[in-house]
Amino acid sequence: ARDPLDADLRRLAVEALGMVGPDASEGVPYLIEILSKSEQPVAMRAAAGEALGRIAPQAPHVEKALLSASRDRHDAVRHAALESLLTVVLTKGSKEGVAALIAALRNPADTEVAAAALCCLGTDSVEPLAQALARDGDVSVRLTAAGTLGRLGAPAKQAADTLARAARKDTSPEVRAEAMRVLALLKADDGAAIDAFAAGLGITGVSAAAEAALAALRTASLPALRKALTA
Repeated sequence: ARDPLDADLRRLAVEALGMVGPDASEGVPYLIEILSKSEQPVAMRAAAGEALGRIAPQAPHVEKALLSASRDRHDAVRHAALESLLTVVLTKGSKEGVAALIAALRNPADTEVAAAALCCLGTDSVEPLAQALARDGDVSVRLTAAGTLGRLGAPAKQAADTLARAARKDTSPEVRAEAMRVLALLKADDGAAIDAFAAGLGITGVSAAAEAALAALRTASLPALRKALTA
């Protein structure tokens, strides 16, 4: 059996390569091998994933290895891969990397890591998040996509129309309520948003969010309230 101390030393060596950064590019093949082999210790594989993102995020073969690792069965390996994929996207842009982060929203164990990474992308994450909110068949993905747009703040105003549609028409009361909460945070006071809030009044699981959003808008919401009362 391998000496546990030896495994710790090897992990420390992997971490040291990552700290060196781009100058450690000769170690990339070794790190990819560690990351891709399931028989290696999980901590070492995770360290390899982190190191690859620091050394060569622009390299196609590194991106390929990280994309594969983002679907690994071990949480630590997936999370390291997702965080390094963020570096890949920030370094060179990668539709595949963004898609992997969106896909990670489906796994409750990965949701926070993926959402935090998408927030770091700022404006670049608005469109894929809006698409996930509008089209994904998984309620949890739509819910998290809406919430992540809220965490983005001002850039998410670009997705106001998508949020308004979700607030009015999504099949999940939770998603509708979350979309309303985000619209209220963004101070959306256009007709589509206000109509969506008004449409949620009296709907179980939605009404409280609708009332809060309309209250936050105050006088801007009065026409919509009148319309709702006379409908």
